[in-house]
Amino acid sequence: MECLLKNKNTGIVLVVAAAVLWSTAGAFVKLIDMEALTLSATRSVFAALVLLPFLRPRQVGWNRYLPVIFILYALTCGSFLMGLRYTNATNAVALHFTSPLWIYAWSLAQGRKIRRQELLPMLCIICGIIICIMEPKAGTSRLGNMTALFSGITFAAFAICLPKNGSQNNVGVICLANIFAAFFLYACAVVFTPVNIIAEFAAVSTPGWFAIIAL
Repeated sequence: MECLLKNKNTGIVLVVAAAVLWSTAGAFVKLIDMEALTLSATRSVFAALVLLPFLRPRQVGWNRYLPVIFILYALTCGSFLMGLRYTNATNAVALHFTSPLWIYAWSLAQGRKIRRQELLPMLCIICGIIICIMEPKAGTSRLGNMTALFSGITFAAFAICLPKNGSQNNVGVICLANIFAAFFLYACAVVFTPVNIIAEFAAVSTPGWFAIIAL
């Protein structure tokens, strides 16, 4: 029992740390003069390099869920960075972290019983979505809000699919997901945005590259 409690507390600390780190993205993105999809792809390149030493291909679950995980991860990264670029960071981060609501809705659809203590947090998330989308404050945009909200939905779907992969090395899965995301998002940047990726790289300042690495 003591071991289980320790593992649970460790899990909570890691989730909070991940949330804090992801929340700092807004400050770094504003420092980088790069189109959102290109930036997201470049971020995935550095993420893959950092995680590469932990990749254990034999421990990865090579099954039908893996390509779905890759696609959901790439969509999450791309839409979150687009949200940060096109609306204010507060809205983007708040809408991205609506993912617990979508996971909760999925669990209810799978037959989970509604618990009263869970209703208030979910209602707060719903109210937050409405406020973020409807607020007329300067610095926000409907496009940015909707892409950030979409990232919350895809993040939830990613979290649901990841355990189904059954991998013994989820860090390795994330490493591979970042490799896929880099290729996918660079391709999307070329196809859907009128940008010259090489020119964008050349225009990034030294502090900008440090900000990308920090992301």
